[in-house]
Amino acid sequence: DVQPINRLGVQPQGMPQDEKGLWISFAQGSKAALNAIYQRHVDLLYNYGCQLCGEPELVKDCIQEVFVAVLRNQPNLCKVVS
Repeated sequence: DVQPINRLGVQPQGMPQDEKGLWISFAQGSKAALNAIYQRHVDLLYNYGCQLCGEPELVKDCIQEVFVAVLRNQPNLCKVVS
């Protein structure tokens, strides 16, 4: 049985509760919003990745790469519509 790597579910104070609001905040430069997005999705991504390949360390590395790429491309994000 695969155990998730994070169960915090902590929403930073002052952060929007909805996905669209978080993405808008991140697009405007909020690193706390990206952290909230990460916290919200990391368990699902980890569990899904482990089901696909069964290599937890590889899954962790891939999740990190996804979020690093999102952070690097923050200036290029298009307008959030839904």
